[in-house]
Amino acid sequence: MAENKKANLHMMHAEDCVVSGNTDLTYNIMFNLYEFLQDKACHPFNLTIKYDGAPAIFAWSKFPGLEKPGIAMKGLFNINPVIYTKEADIKDLPEDLMYKLKNFLKHLPKIPANEIWQGDFLFDDKTVKFEQIENERKLIFHPNTIVYVVPKELETDILAAKVGVVWHTRYRGKSLKEAIASYDFDEYTYKHKKCPEIFMIDAGVNGAKLGYFSESEQRILDQRFNRALNLNNTFKSAEYKNLILNEDFISYFKMYQNYIIKEKCSGLNVEEFMTFISHKFDKEVESRKSDKGKIAVIQKCNELLTLVKVSEHIIKLMMIQINNFTAIKEIFLLKLNEYTIFDTYLKYVQGKFDTFEKMKNGEFRKTGQEGFALSDKDGNVIKLVDREEFSYANFSPNVLKGWSKM
Repeated sequence: MAENKKANLHMMHAEDCVVSGNTDLTYNIMFNLYEFLQDKACHPFNLTIKYDGAPAIFAWSKFPGLEKPGIAMKGLFNINPVIYTKEADIKDLPEDLMYKLKNFLKHLPKIPANEIWQGDFLFDDKTVKFEQIENERKLIFHPNTIVYVVPKELETDILAAKVGVVWHTRYRGKSLKEAIASYDFDEYTYKHKKCPEIFMIDAGVNGAKLGYFSESEQRILDQRFNRALNLNNTFKSAEYKNLILNEDFISYFKMYQNYIIKEKCSGLNVEEFMTFISHKFDKEVESRKSDKGKIAVIQKCNELLTLVKVSEHIIKLMMIQINNFTAIKEIFLLKLNEYTIFDTYLKYVQGKFDTFEKMKNGEFRKTGQEGFALSDKDGNVIKLVDREEFSYANFSPNVLKGWSKM
């Protein structure tokens, strides 16, 4: 069981470890997955699918400090928690969201005492519908970016449900402040499912039949892991540690990464990064009305560009490592999507959801899962997401979102 002492655990993309200073940790988790997928070792970690549900939901029957059964959204862990224990509490929210919350609260499943479950809404009885996909009439739900196609054997259950939820995290502890997160939901929801009005699945894929890597995939992964290990030694220098502590550098570097994804550029490049910084600051200079304000922005820009130029060597190595972890991740995603789609990650309900994107022109385009999450025994979590596909789809106006009115 993977646990963490912080209830609001931050999940980072595997490749983002390079800018967060967690390269060794990410290497270890990913290498453990590599051995697991080869059936060479069984490491103490949990592997879950990242479903593209929305919004997030928390639920409990009895928990210290929460006197009545109830539900919450992201405000649960506020200093003053925002919780709903009766329908009258649910107000001043969008109508469709209130409908989901009220139905869920009305049919709240019996969650084990002293636990809080966290998950994501998948659908309600107003958002499940039939569509023509690949020349077949198929039942779908479309909570966010990804369209999920319901297998025939699940249609009856889903059409009968008022709300559908996927669970991925449990919290236990003496209070909300001390709640500990765990990611061991495999089979758990099925043992406790007693409410047909709430369709429940969990995100776990542990126990699914594994596929094996081909010789060429193994050769590439071995090379990539060796390179990653060697590069990690570079990131123990004071120069690197000081660089990633610079908030301006990290902020603009992350913006540059998102820009590369959004614009589908060829890859990370130091010279292009400096050009990106200059353009961003040019816009900020234009927005300032006073000469003093403009000078301050220009000075800040020059300081950041100087830092990048002085640290060019280590930044290039960071970019190489990001590309390296991304290449490893992409091979993993091919394998994980392959066996989770075609084998038994939903074996307990004898079904699976195929995944599509709905385009602006009405077409449905096949896509993979949003991604996967890996958590180790200490509660460290990394995300494996095809950012060129899924993150681009999030940005793209050509991909319709489930909440779109178009």
